[in-house]
Amino acid sequence: MESRNKYNIDHARMSRRVWEYMDGDLNRVEKNQNADEKPRNHFLDKLWYFCVVYGVICFTYLMTDDTGRGYLPLFYVVLLPILLVHRYFQYKRRKWQYYMLDFCYVANLLLFLYIMAFQQSGFLFLVCFGLANSTLAFAIPLLHNALVFHSIDKVTSIFIHAMPMCVVFTIRWFPEQSSRIWYAEFKPENLEEELATLLQLNLTESKLPDKVLYIAFPAATTLLVFLGQMMEFILLHFIATHPKVKRCIRFHEDKDHMNLFRLVTNTHGDKSAFLSAYPFLSYTLGMTFGGLFASAPVGLFYIYFNINTAFVVIILFSALWSGSRFYVKVFGLYHMDQENQVEGQVKVQFC
Repeated sequence: MESRNKYNIDHARMSRRVWEYMDGDLNRVEKNQNADEKPRNHFLDKLWYFCVVYGVICFTYLMTDDTGRGYLPLFYVVLLPILLVHRYFQYKRRKWQYYMLDFCYVANLLLFLYIMAFQQSGFLFLVCFGLANSTLAFAIPLLHNALVFHSIDKVTSIFIHAMPMCVVFTIRWFPEQSSRIWYAEFKPENLEEELATLLQLNLTESKLPDKVLYIAFPAATTLLVFLGQMMEFILLHFIATHPKVKRCIRFHEDKDHMNLFRLVTNTHGDKSAFLSAYPFLSYTLGMTFGGLFASAPVGLFYIYFNINTAFVVIILFSALWSGSRFYVKVFGLYHMDQENQVEGQVKVQFC
């Protein structure tokens, strides 16, 4: 035993640091790196790792097999509530539950409603397809969302940002296969008929002009992003200030409660005079124009299968790449700790 731990390396402490880092709680890593904490339940970590790896295998089958595509909507509607309920209680302990008012969660709710009750709605599919392939998908490379098998928090983030894109991709290009086991048939083509009716256009050769789709997706997506920001602001900054509402929404009572608006203004407020002077206006304009920029190519994704496929592959590759970088950092942290402890022991021996 002495030869294997010659320098009395504290493997338990390093193990705690690694697992805390993998959970994403970086502040806890720094503050408690020398604390005597309760050991983690590694059985649950191993169980979660197994579930995620098995889930990735199942997801690959559901995306690529003709029969499997029929189970992809079911896979989504079963896992989404489970992951969101777990995230709520996990975030509530950290006073982060107001992050869940962000538009990413609203977009997932809209897709959930489409799958469960409104499979024939072309307008709702337009909204879901536009949001899934713009703001949700682009959040993965921008926020460095990573597929980290051991972390339920990071896997949940990947799920809410990537799964809608994959689900609407399957429904758009394989509607019959996607509807195989569902109680109602998905009709994404109703989108073009409803747009033509709204704009009073006569469809030629049963096809809507491409330019209409190029405009419709960015317009609908940008409008919904703007309305989502306004609704969140009204809820947290007006309704939440009412004396009766304060009892259940303590956003103003406790400044430690965080949401995306507070994160952006607290982090970058001192770097921008305009953001500091007009925080809500700056935030809303930034999110709205970001939604417009991200949704600009969605019409191409809807019309061309190859372009949509390439986009999905690139976004999923980004998640995998960020995950690989994350693991390199984690194991680098472990070995750095190990080397520091060895160096410290050597110095003591030669002093």
